[in-house]
Amino acid sequence: LAGRAIQQDISPYGEEVALESQVGVLRRPALPNEDQMGFAYPIYALLPVFPTLTMTFDWAQAAWLSFNLILFVVTLLATFRQTFPIALSLSLTFFPMSFALILGNMNIPVTLILILSIGLLFIQQQRGRLMQILLGVLLAWATIKPQFSIFFLALIGLYALHQKMRPLIASFLTSLFVFLAISTLIWPRWPVEWLQRMTHYTGYINSNPILLNLARSALPASSANIITLFLAGLALVVTVFITLRWWRGRYPLGRLLAWIGLISYLSMPISVSYEQIRFYIPLLFWLALPQPRKAAWWIFGPLLIILSWLATLLPRFTNPNLDLDEL
Repeated sequence: LAGRAIQQDISPYGEEVALESQVGVLRRPALPNEDQMGFAYPIYALLPVFPTLTMTFDWAQAAWLSFNLILFVVTLLATFRQTFPIALSLSLTFFPMSFALILGNMNIPVTLILILSIGLLFIQQQRGRLMQILLGVLLAWATIKPQFSIFFLALIGLYALHQKMRPLIASFLTSLFVFLAISTLIWPRWPVEWLQRMTHYTGYINSNPILLNLARSALPASSANIITLFLAGLALVVTVFITLRWWRGRYPLGRLLAWIGLISYLSMPISVSYEQIRFYIPLLFWLALPQPRKAAWWIFGPLLIILSWLATLLPRFTNPNLDLDEL
């Protein structure tokens, strides 16, 4: 709808497009406290979607799902060559991943770009000039969801600096500039309208960090605020400490990825389940890379898949509960 609005010289960030989305999804206008379903991405997020604009929604949805599934297979084949079947089965059966695929959410291509970049650069250590340039372009596009990718992008950026991967850095910065320029050519007013939409978005969506929401669900507001600030400060100290150790080659990548997955989830606003893919990214690397299948693997592998579906089904039989769903 946002792409078609641009074709008709209508703002993709306007209330007209948001209302059309609400009626298309809910079959009615959204209530004031519900998700208003307005377009809240930078314009360059639409670039891979533009080929579907001439289709009906049913065909566009099918084409986008097919595109994402092909992208999924190609990414996991390139990243987990020896254990591709394991990686694919663990990914597609994890509920937040399945849910995001069915919705066609932009988290899927962003996640796949992060997985591909971590796999090729950190694990396989493929640092050819062309590879760096291509990954730089993809990572620049992955900034469409900064609240999802920012910590992983920061790690990749630090790694590029540490390994002096100038083509990757130059490609990322140049591509980001080009994407912003293309967005401005497509819709010159997009920066202001996007910021207005984001401001509006935080007005009807709970924008508190998940950690604060969890604390407030168990403690009085004043105590929850203090504990959240303390834990946030502690997390910052730990992050700096382990990042410096990793920089000096004294801290394993797997543990750093796990920490990034955790803090990137807890520090961002609450959302639907596909946001939980953040901490699944490091877990996927641990589960899918070749290693002995010990008891812990089965606990955090197949059992986690089952739990992801149980956590989804339980609220249907009990009162919806933030703590249960998030934990």
